Amino acid sequence: MRILDRYLIRKFLFPFICCMLTLILLYIIRDLIANLENYIESGSFTFYEILQSYIFSVPWIIVIVSPIANMLAVIYSLGNLSMHNEISAMRASGISIFRILLPFIFIGLLITLCIFFVNKYLVPDSHSFMMREFQSNNEIPKKSAGTIYDIFVYDENNCLYNIKKFDVSSSEMQKIEIKYLFADKEERIVRKRIYADRGVIDGDKWVLFDGKAENFTEEGKLDKQNPGEQFRKTEIDAGIDKKELIQYKSSGNTGVFSSDTDKYHQASLPFINLVVIFLAVPFTIKISKRGGAFAGIALSIIIFFSYYIIYQVSIAVGKEGLANPILSAWIPHIIFFAVGMGYLIKVRR
Repeated sequence: MRILDRYLIRKFLFPFICCMLTLILLYIIRDLIANLENYIESGSFTFYEILQSYIFSVPWIIVIVSPIANMLAVIYSLGNLSMHNEISAMRASGISIFRILLPFIFIGLLITLCIFFVNKYLVPDSHSFMMREFQSNNEIPKKSAGTIYDIFVYDENNCLYNIKKFDVSSSEMQKIEIKYLFADKEERIVRKRIYADRGVIDGDKWVLFDGKAENFTEEGKLDKQNPGEQFRKTEIDAGIDKKELIQYKSSGNTGVFSSDTDKYHQASLPFINLVVIFLAVPFTIKISKRGGAFAGIALSIIIFFSYYIIYQVSIAVGKEGLANPILSAWIPHIIFFAVGMGYLIKVRR
């Protein structure tokens, strides 16, 4: 590795690490502030349990914030180099934009591989461990009244229940998701999924309000012949009761995907870290010369959030069965990679 490569990588790594740590801390603080009142009112969690939940959430937070930290680090490092005319000196000595980009591509690939490993192995393992800890610590409910948040229950009938909020005293639920799995499949493939904004446990039945039911084929794709329907009110025979919800009877992360789109989404998500390199480098170099560092930062952030919005829309289109699952997961990467390469060629001239 040449001295120039090591120099550029060092210039990138320090702001990247600082951005990662800052964004992780900000994410935790934001979530804690948003839920602090609920934690206090429910009385269902000790300080240790809350702290433990955030510690085990760090792998998932890393996956979420890494592309932003990556882009900000590229913008800062290149903007700093441009401000001190080091980029101009490199180009005057015959070093091309593509050669300057090379160490950033290398570090982007390395970050992508690391995030892929974290997303595939550490995120499910940390979530499963956290759920086991909550299960063991909550086998006897601390209170008969209160509110419980983020319940995950996987019962013996191949059903996964995810409830955002459960009021113990009134048996009312909010933001419910139920996934029914094919029992004869080795892979856990969803055959039916139910969303509901709210619900209540009435004896051995669940009454759900303002939701949607979706049916899937054995391949995990939305059944176009019988896609499901929206409902204002419906009743279901649930395989778990109120006591089991309170006790957090959970097997943790089950690795269940609602469709093929989710599988490809999980595979494609880490590659955002590589694509943002091709977006940030040419735009930062070009704009920094014309409008200063702040213009480069502003434009790059706008591009990144445009990227994120298009990516989420593409995933939603794939889940609805309106596009090929592979295409819906990868087309935003392809589009923005092409945009970055096109502008890179333009900057080179």
